[in-house]
Amino acid sequence: MQERYLIIKPSSLGDVIHAFPAVSLLAKHRPEAIIDWVVVPAFADIVRLHPDVDNIIPFPRKELGKIKTFPSAFLKFSRMLRENRYTAVIDLQGLFRSGLISALAKTAGVYGPREPKEKIAKLFYGKTLDSGPATIHAVRRNYRLMAEFLGVDPDGKPETDFLKNESETARISELMKDLSGGPIVAIAPGARWPSKCWPVSYFAETANLLKTNIPDCSFLILGTKDEAETAEKQMSFSWVNGLRTQIYTPPKTFPNFHLIFEFRKSMSLHQSGLPGGNYEEDPPFLHENGSSGGEGN
Repeated sequence: MQERYLIIKPSSLGDVIHAFPAVSLLAKHRPEAIIDWVVVPAFADIVRLHPDVDNIIPFPRKELGKIKTFPSAFLKFSRMLRENRYTAVIDLQGLFRSGLISALAKTAGVYGPREPKEKIAKLFYGKTLDSGPATIHAVRRNYRLMAEFLGVDPDGKPETDFLKNESETARISELMKDLSGGPIVAIAPGARWPSKCWPVSYFAETANLLKTNIPDCSFLILGTKDEAETAEKQMSFSWVNGLRTQIYTPPKTFPNFHLIFEFRKSMSLHQSGLPGGNYEEDPPFLHENGSSGGEGN
């Protein structure tokens, strides 16, 4: 019988992207297996970019949060989870909610982190896996957990790939023609939660420091039209000398930020976990992270 695995990582944006290398590792060592992923509808288009994910099971979080829609949403979601029998269910979220989802699936075994974010989640695991200390990056924790599950080297290099969007690749390439030939600093000033938003003036100050130390760098501002235009305006009034910027607003289907990292000499300053192909070396990242507000990622 063909092996089939269920990945549970419903949200949020950064958390979902941080799980990509772990899923790639699973696909590398189980190339014939089918991989399904439970994710909230808002981030389903993100997961569709992973070339090794075969099916998406939408987690109806909003419907399950309302008394009126809970019964029908729960029944539909449960049926989808139990439609197939899984070789294993792997919870990369580590919450009570994700643990409960894993218990609903039809499987021979449920695996989760040895030190989940919410301790009660361990009640749902048949076996726990070492994801390393909380001080290491989420990408590395997910990778280590999957490596232990597979019985491979947990200190390998986390890597992943994305399905390509040729039209967006061409669009970004055109934007970059007008930037300098030196390093390109991609700035993503927006975030879903206000508690994660850095003041735009701080981005301008950081841009100034970068421009002072790397005179030939230029800037690509990412985000919605309003976010990007506000950031560009603030930076234009800053003390950045010889500032050169371009704005890239991805399509509403979200998200093609990763395409930027196909181009050479890139750096990125951002709010959340937007990846390149190699998560540890290319390109380098400067992170600014706030709390997740009421999300409970």
